[in-house]
Amino acid sequence: MTSFDTLVKRIDTTFLNVNKAIKLHIASPHLEWCIGGFSHTYYSSYQYIDSFGSGLLQRSSNYLLGSVITLIRDRFISSVLETIRSRYYQPLTRLSYNIPDRDLNLFLATLDDLLYSYWHQLRSWSFSELFSFLNQACIHLNEYLELPTDLYKTVKEDHHNRCLAMYKLIRDEQKEPLSLQALCYLAIRANWLDSYLDQQRIDDFLITFPDELNDILDQASWLDEFMLNNPYIDYHSLLYPIKGAPKHILYELDNHGELLFDLLLIEHCLKRNHKITISSKHAPILNDVTYSDLNTVLASAEFEHLKPYLSSQHLSIIDNGSTDVIPLRYGMSDAYIHAYQQADLVIMKGQGNFESFPLKRNFPLYKQPIAYRNDHIYLFGLKSTFSQRSFSLLKKQVPLETLICHATMIFN
Repeated sequence: MTSFDTLVKRIDTTFLNVNKAIKLHIASPHLEWCIGGFSHTYYSSYQYIDSFGSGLLQRSSNYLLGSVITLIRDRFISSVLETIRSRYYQPLTRLSYNIPDRDLNLFLATLDDLLYSYWHQLRSWSFSELFSFLNQACIHLNEYLELPTDLYKTVKEDHHNRCLAMYKLIRDEQKEPLSLQALCYLAIRANWLDSYLDQQRIDDFLITFPDELNDILDQASWLDEFMLNNPYIDYHSLLYPIKGAPKHILYELDNHGELLFDLLLIEHCLKRNHKITISSKHAPILNDVTYSDLNTVLASAEFEHLKPYLSSQHLSIIDNGSTDVIPLRYGMSDAYIHAYQQADLVIMKGQGNFESFPLKRNFPLYKQPIAYRNDHIYLFGLKSTFSQRSFSLLKKQVPLETLICHATMIFN
């Protein structure tokens, strides 16, 4: 078993490596393969540590005084450590993993010392970069505790099996295929199968979602109004490209269970002669779909109907190289970069993918628009106050629990 001193050294080394990668990106922030417009600067998040806050006054105070006022530093680091304890490790104990209090407290104290010591460097990081480091640090602790690599394996299997019954009901028992409108709604709604949420919210969703599905299968009268006259659903921006000439679409996955509703939407696109590349994570993080997971699902008998598309390469899958909730786009795999360059349209599922391709950089006193080489469509449920703050840069006063279909191109 690794000693705790060795664990501390691994965490220190990881921090220095992440900081080095960030400095290299700051020195050369040009991602020509994805950034368009006048500037090729890639910003890895809507929100940066040095300008974080819920309002202009708080952001400006943080930006101007955060390096010298210790209260700003202390509150921030305390919040980060509490989030790790309550949102990452407490759910693992509920999954019956053994997380000794002594080891967890020592780990959090190590992070506390590290974040204090490097506060001035840390302030230049985006939240995506901070989350990436914290994820790697947690992986080191998990290895020290000899926990399995895929912590949510049983959760993913449960979500898959429960959604598979709904998938079969839609695909095999319906006389008429569902409309694009219905498929879009279900793909977004299924984004609530997110293991970062409180378990009660997931349980509530799994109780109510089958009723929503049955309502849609019975041709619910509310669906047209919801999809066509909703300020947060750019439905025509999805409809027109999919109804139009064949395209190469890069489709970025998020969670297990949700995957099955993505595959229904993807099959609809394949039948319209679009070419689809599905992007998945490199290694396990929460209940996100990995490349290995996706291969396993597509090899199963229930998805035999997709194999001709795989054989003809109208459907392909890639490992995007990321192990983070919010992918750092300057660290993507060559396969992902190639797929992005070949794509005409990118459809991204989940809050993490939304955060990773920000459409504005939120400086304290102004917001800088960011343009990409491809059209993007973001499909997700607005479930966290963090993403709510990010999305407020695009549309004001969007309530939590809102279904989002946001496009970089607008069709009326």
